[in-house]
Amino acid sequence: MQNTKAIILVGARDFGRCPLASRLPTALWPIVGRPALERLLSHLADRGIRQAVICSNGEGPVLAESICADSRLELKFIDESLPVGTAGCIRHAAGDGTDELLIVFPANIVCPPEIDVLIDAHRRGRSDLTVMLNPHRENSTLAPQASGIYICNSDILQHISQVGYSDIKEGLIPEMLRAGKTIHAAVLPSDAGNFRDRREYLQAVANYIENVPQSHPDLKAAEKAASQGVWVAANARVDSQARIFGPTVIMDGATVSSGAVVLGPTVLGNNTAIGEDSVVMNSVLWDGAQVGSDCRIRRCVVDCHTAVRGNTVAEEKSISFKPRGRFWQVALYVGLLPLLILERLGS
Repeated sequence: MQNTKAIILVGARDFGRCPLASRLPTALWPIVGRPALERLLSHLADRGIRQAVICSNGEGPVLAESICADSRLELKFIDESLPVGTAGCIRHAAGDGTDELLIVFPANIVCPPEIDVLIDAHRRGRSDLTVMLNPHRENSTLAPQASGIYICNSDILQHISQVGYSDIKEGLIPEMLRAGKTIHAAVLPSDAGNFRDRREYLQAVANYIENVPQSHPDLKAAEKAASQGVWVAANARVDSQARIFGPTVIMDGATVSSGAVVLGPTVLGNNTAIGEDSVVMNSVLWDGAQVGSDCRIRRCVVDCHTAVRGNTVAEEKSISFKPRGRFWQVALYVGLLPLLILERLGS
């Protein structure tokens, strides 16, 4: 592990198509209370990795401020002024190329695999570059999909252009094949949970919360016999007339009112609230989100501190608070927006 470097790729924001991805890099989307990137870094440190480089297109300061970096890691942020591609990021992150092994991860990953599994797959393939695939999903006719994880030796750097844009799949791999190098594909034992949008995020979170009891010591199993797979923080408040079905995670300070129904897989973030007689199913509420009374929310992601009005019906959506008008734009610029949101929620 001393000669192994992790290279973490942070994708560009998805401007225009998803309001959440436009506002916040997917690397910072929360996974049961912690950003995906932060969880990945802790995973790497736990497995003995000591060097990690985070590559992004101008997101470095935001990423650094938004995560609690693991002190066991020698962490470096690289910001590209212009897109250089996935292979171009490897070129810059590898530095002098003296590291024996480079392992590339997507930052937006929920269930990163064991490092030993990756290294073993690379050694068994006896190739210059190993591409890791997610396993075949049940009830799917699609072939195994790429996990965004690559393992390679540092000598691949000679096949990456020293300047300009270079992609792994469209640039590096064809160049290596032309040079007679070998590419190996291996299948992970379980899905890595890499996601790019709301739909994939919900699926990845659903897979993750199946293992919450082993991964989150602050959550306890619900005491009701009918609440199997329901995990609740000590300071959460669930009314006795609410009905919760797992797998569901209810974080610190969350409130579920009388008559409300929560159907998993669902995560209610810190200080969230569900009003009376509302139904929330297969959804994730980020910290501070508020769902009013008599709502029907299905397969949605509700942004931080977003208030969903009573009697709202929403399905397959990203629900985000959107400032409107020049007053709100100025408020956002001068940093008053969080206070105005709190005042709006209180009213």
